Amino acid sequence: MKHCCIYFLGFIFFLGCSNDNEEDFFSNNDCNSEDVNFLPTVRDIIESKCSSCHAPGNASGLPELNTYENLTLDIDNVLYRINNSDNNLIMPPLGATPLSDCEIIQIQNWYENEMPI
Repeated sequence: MKHCCIYFLGFIFFLGCSNDNEEDFFSNNDCNSEDVNFLPTVRDIIESKCSSCHAPGNASGLPELNTYENLTLDIDNVLYRINNSDNNLIMPPLGATPLSDCEIIQIQNWYENEMPI
């Protein structure tokens, strides 16, 4: 009986370590990338992942992305930065919470669908 418990716990431990990150564990099947609008989807991504540096009055001189107008004015740069693998250009920068694959796809689809509000 004791060996069964050890094998069972080992199996559970193995399964728990088989996924590299949260995104792998929770499948992207829940990613809604169709009919993405600024409100609420894109705005929520920007607020949660970008606003700490791209907000009004930021001391860094980075462009403000807090409104639809500001984001659409800088959208080409935003798309370039979120899809870049060069550590000097990638956004968000290393050390910050990165955008998930789903969030990147949502922003791209929003752009490709003429950025609906």
